[in-house]
Amino acid sequence: MRVRAHLTLLAGTTITIVAVSGLPAGAAPLPARPGAAAPAVGGALFAVSADSPTDAWAVGRLQVQGSPVVLHWDGTAWSPVTIPATARKLFGVSAISPTNAWAVGGPGGSTPPVVLHWDGNSWTTTPAPGEGVAEAVSADSATDVWAVGTTPLERKTAAWHWDGSSLTQVPTPSPNRLFNVLSG
Repeated sequence: MRVRAHLTLLAGTTITIVAVSGLPAGAAPLPARPGAAAPAVGGALFAVSADSPTDAWAVGRLQVQGSPVVLHWDGTAWSPVTIPATARKLFGVSAISPTNAWAVGGPGGSTPPVVLHWDGNSWTTTPAPGEGVAEAVSADSATDVWAVGTTPLERKTAAWHWDGSSLTQVPTPSPNRLFNVLSG
């Protein structure tokens, strides 16, 4: 199954990003030319965020392995980046600067959401309270990051806030008795 996400860079160039099945860390970069041929796909990219024409992130999931994928744009090519092995899916990403980006997702079930932080060198896991899956993230500064999602079985909405030192779960409305999701 081919899945494509389109990213419009600040310079106005449209690049087609293709999630690639089985890319190990350090694999060859993906083509950066519009319409360039890409390897066969086996996954999906769910979100992309750029803080400049030379710093962008895309996140998703490889279909065959069922593992998350993180790609970084350096102004020339997309390259896979190693992440902690805590997530099965990554749904959201938000880049503030080359040394500050956030990605969220989850393993699902009755476990805490997965919240990852990029410090300019590597992605690390940030402990999150509660349980559920984080589906989107918005980072405005190093002390103001919000993630939203759902609790197990999508019965209640969920939100988490980073204040610069820790994540806390924040109360959210869940108007439907059976099904509630915050996805963006």
